[in-house]
Amino acid sequence: MRDKYLFEPDPDPQVPLTHRGDRDEIARLFGVNKATRKQRSNEAEAGLRQRLALNPVNAHADLHWYEKAHLEGGGNWQRLKGAMLLRYRGVLEIVELGNQATFFFTRAGLRHRVGIAYRGEDRFTPLAVQPLGNNPTIYMRRGDPQTRHYVLLPNSNTYVRRFVSRGLSAFDAMYLTQGQNLRAVWTGPNYALADASETGGKRHANVGVLLSEDEQILSHTRGWGGKKRYISTGVSNRPAFSTRGTEFISLYGVVVVDLALVNLNDVFDVHRHDVATARLGRPATDILVQGHHTNTDDIAEERYLALRDVIRTRELLVKGAIPAAAIHRQPQGMTLLGIGSVGGAQQNRVPALIAALPPLVQGWVQRNDVLNFVDPHTQRRWVVYEFASAAACQTAYNQLVVENVNQVKVRFQKFGPIRPLGMV
Repeated sequence: MRDKYLFEPDPDPQVPLTHRGDRDEIARLFGVNKATRKQRSNEAEAGLRQRLALNPVNAHADLHWYEKAHLEGGGNWQRLKGAMLLRYRGVLEIVELGNQATFFFTRAGLRHRVGIAYRGEDRFTPLAVQPLGNNPTIYMRRGDPQTRHYVLLPNSNTYVRRFVSRGLSAFDAMYLTQGQNLRAVWTGPNYALADASETGGKRHANVGVLLSEDEQILSHTRGWGGKKRYISTGVSNRPAFSTRGTEFISLYGVVVVDLALVNLNDVFDVHRHDVATARLGRPATDILVQGHHTNTDDIAEERYLALRDVIRTRELLVKGAIPAAAIHRQPQGMTLLGIGSVGGAQQNRVPALIAALPPLVQGWVQRNDVLNFVDPHTQRRWVVYEFASAAACQTAYNQLVVENVNQVKVRFQKFGPIRPLGMV
């Protein structure tokens, strides 16, 4: 289920003429296998979009179909190896040692190696020229002509893309506008202690106990009480769908995070089914045999739902903060106006403040976002408006009158990504 492998053929000088055709055919078959897997992924994404469009109220079942298709559409090393041995019965020998499988062909009485298949973490090798002087070491996949960059995560001993994406929150955009680091929602000296909002019933057992890393990750992925101790990033080029079946498109823009400039001890991989299984305590095979719920109404079901979420959204989690220096972004103008209020009643009156603006200024509003929670860093509830231009936002900011000193207004940037060399 979603095995990872690649074939690196031996070069011409090492392979006799009698064996080069076999070598090239094995390389071609690996290429066909990879293309087929990609096609299946494309078909699964298209199928999900079609299902959601036809029946949007049944999002859970449709998402579960997509998650199963994702797991079933991946590589299967044993099946591929078996098909090759059958096809070249009597002339092909595959010798496996750990995660490396050496291919030998016997032609005209001569047994000769034609290449090696690398599986799992053996697929990666350090770059010949290290851009950061091995601090940390940057890796690439063997034989990758595009030289996409990877880093090794010490928490899981897995290689992940060096450059990942982050759809910004309102607070992310505010911080970046001021040149500050991104911060997780839930931080502070007691951040690892279980809060009342994430305990009891089918959640964690007791208030105030020290949660393990895995328990904190479970709280984050399930969104219990807004206890977001991590900053979510995405490793996939494919869109992320929420539990409601909607594609996540940030009002505040998207940036690229360079994990090589983040403390890698603070980065947690939950996008791979095997790593997510270890973190969340549910085997990924459950997704293939269970329904979209287990109907057990306990913490085991919550772990199952969390597993489904991370496999679908393909996340890497960064604990605590991301340095501003690690973020590749392009400012797109001061088009966002945030109004922070103390208390829900004051927040509910924000639309009236906008309605008091001249009609021309109101007409420049493109979208708005109501954040129905108290931001623990500012102790305010926020409503954000996007305007057609920076000039329009400036005008609205100048003319909008807050109710009292407890209510604040702030203009900030929207950001776009910059794709650095090595992201591909």
